Amino acid sequence: MLYQYELHKAKNVYMGMIQTESPYYYPQVQAPAPFNDALGVFNADPDFTNCQNGDGKCTESWALRIVSSDSIFVAGAGLYAWFYDKYSQACVDTQNCQRSMVSTYLSSHLWLYNIITIGAVEMLSPYGTDYTPALATDNTDSTGHPYWSIINAWLLQSSELDQSYSAGQTVAVASWVWDVPSLTVSCW
Repeated sequence: MLYQYELHKAKNVYMGMIQTESPYYYPQVQAPAPFNDALGVFNADPDFTNCQNGDGKCTESWALRIVSSDSIFVAGAGLYAWFYDKYSQACVDTQNCQRSMVSTYLSSHLWLYNIITIGAVEMLSPYGTDYTPALATDNTDSTGHPYWSIINAWLLQSSELDQSYSAGQTVAVASWVWDVPSLTVSCW
């Protein structure tokens, strides 16, 4: 209900080919219900107080939360939200079944590779940093249903949080990428 995967104060974790789907019963039950009384039992549980009242797409469970953690390597993730309200998949094509999928908060040395999302507005939400969320619409890699988005390498928090990034830094990309026809590559 609150999240499918959460790392809190974790260190040296490797996650390979994780996959999850948001619960299918939204918005009939919205987080943190029915666990309001249990919030705080685990220190890093999200309380969803950042969500505006009535914004059911914000109160959906996180696919992955990385909180106060260090040296986390994710080698592939399929994180999906297929429905919102009465099992309609219309939100898949508009990429707004839920607000966010992955939260990174006060963490460093994160290497996230091949992150694929379906149905989310924000693929990655780096809270506690100056970075803006990675939006699914900026990373869409399909031309029909189901519209899915991919980030091959998200390395913004691969170094210490206080490190500044400068133009001209090198990012390694797998050699097979250059053989893909009609490839578009971008960096922010």
